Amino acid sequence: MSEDVVDLNIGGCFYSAQLSTLNSISGSRLADWFSKSPTEKLPQDKNGRIFIDRNGEIFSFILDYLRNSKSVVLPHTSVDLERLRIEAEFYKLPNLVSDIQEAKKSLSSTITLSYRGHVPNGRENLVDVRFRKITRILVSGKSSVCREVFGETLNESRAPDCGPEDNRYSSRYYLTHNTLEMAFDKLLESGFSLAGCCGETAVVSGTPRTKTLGDYDDSKSQFFHEFYFVRCK
Repeated sequence: MSEDVVDLNIGGCFYSAQLSTLNSISGSRLADWFSKSPTEKLPQDKNGRIFIDRNGEIFSFILDYLRNSKSVVLPHTSVDLERLRIEAEFYKLPNLVSDIQEAKKSLSSTITLSYRGHVPNGRENLVDVRFRKITRILVSGKSSVCREVFGETLNESRAPDCGPEDNRYSSRYYLTHNTLEMAFDKLLESGFSLAGCCGETAVVSGTPRTKTLGDYDDSKSQFFHEFYFVRCK
């Protein structure tokens, strides 16, 4: 085997690449490992291949990126994109991380945002009337997509035993804040558009209530709204 060709064992998957390919991105972890003055000595498997204990299947995308960073084909699912992002961060490939984040925004997905709140009727003293009070903003959708959009402001599911987050759908998420417009901004920044909405209100103003929404209080008008957001390819 030529000294210019390196045999790799990445998590049990075998690859061969030229040294120039592995060194093509200056400042990357691979360039540090395979330079003339490597930062550390990598272990070898029993057949003499350089062993790196990382995701072997995803490494094919890393290698394609090193060979041609301008026309790399990225995975088509959010799960594989997230796995590739983790590997790209490990190998110190910031431009690939940016490409992945942009690709995530183009994946088709939906998120439902709902909230319940109330507004004081203010029949006795209009000066005391305040604007809406939202008790909690609920989030429904694919867990990995919801996490991508809302980040640390998304509370963990209240059903902890319902499987891995990557492929799970849940209606048990809620936000750590009650600012509706902030949630809308996050959705718009992530490429979502409003597709529809609906709502219902329990009103008491001399007429019968249309519907009881939880605990009833005749000093307040209660409401429940849902907003449906979509992100299309």
